[in-house]
Amino acid sequence: MQDHCNKQKPNVVLIHSFPTNTIIIKGLLEYLEQFYHVYAIDLPGFVPGSEPISEVSLERYADATQELIDALGITDYWMAGLSFGFLVANICSHDKRCFGTVSVVPYINKNYLIKNEWLYFLLEKSFALICKFKWYEKAYRSIWLRKALLTETHEDRVDEILATVSACTFFETALLLFKLDKEPDLNHKPYIFFVTEEDSTIKMDKLETLLARIENKQVVKITCSHHPDEITKQYFDSHVNRQEHERVVNFMLDYQAQTQVKDDYVLDLNESMQDYNSSGTATG
Repeated sequence: MQDHCNKQKPNVVLIHSFPTNTIIIKGLLEYLEQFYHVYAIDLPGFVPGSEPISEVSLERYADATQELIDALGITDYWMAGLSFGFLVANICSHDKRCFGTVSVVPYINKNYLIKNEWLYFLLEKSFALICKFKWYEKAYRSIWLRKALLTETHEDRVDEILATVSACTFFETALLLFKLDKEPDLNHKPYIFFVTEEDSTIKMDKLETLLARIENKQVVKITCSHHPDEITKQYFDSHVNRQEHERVVNFMLDYQAQTQVKDDYVLDLNESMQDYNSSGTATG
C-alpha cells in the first residue's frame, strides 16, 4: 500500500448525527480536515433557515443530500455519516460517483440500541402523539424534553440543539429512528467503520455480527463516546489513533486509484469497440 497521506486527501461528503448539525460538530470537522476534503452537509430542518422536509424519511433525506451534492458539483467522493447519518449516507453511496461509505459509531436500527425497554416504549408513544397532533413547538419547550436530552449530553449542547434544530424536524426524525427496525441495504462498495470499543448506546455484539457479513471493509477501533461531552479537534486527536486513521486514508486513495484504472480501461475498450464498429460499417 502506497503512503499518500502527505500528498492527497479523499473527498468526503459528511452527514451529521441526530440531533446535531455542522454548527455543533464544528470541532469534529476541524479534526477531519486533517485527513479529508470535507463537504459537510446539513440535512433539511437541522439548522436555522433550513426548511424542514414535508415528509420525514431516510429516502427523502438522501434525496435532499443528493441534490446538494449535484448543486456543489462534487465528483469522486466517499459518503460518510455519524451515527444516524450513516443510514442516509448508505443510501447515497449507491450513486456511481461514490467510492464507498465511511461510518462513525453507526446507528443501524432500534434493535441495536442499549435501552430501557419501558422508557423507550413511553418515549416512542409520546413522540407519536406529538407528531400526530403537531404539538412540536409546545413539546420542544417542555421541561421533560430538556431533562431527557440532559441524560445524553450536557446543558450547553442541549441549548445548541434546541436553538438550531427545528421542533418539527426533531420530533419527526426521532420518531423515525424510534420505529426503525429494518436493516440497511448494503452494497458491494467498501465500508469503513469507526467503532468505539465500549459503546454505551449500541449493542456491540450485534454490530460485530453485522460487520462480519461485510467482506470489503476496514474497521478502526476508537475510544470516543457515542455522545461525547466535548466536540473539539483536541478531543478526537486524543481518542483516534492517528496511524490507524492514516492507514484508512491510504486504503481509500489506493481504492480510488484502482477504480480509476478500471474505469479508464472500460472507457478505452468502449472507444475501441466504437472505432471498430464504425470501421466495419464504412467498409462493409
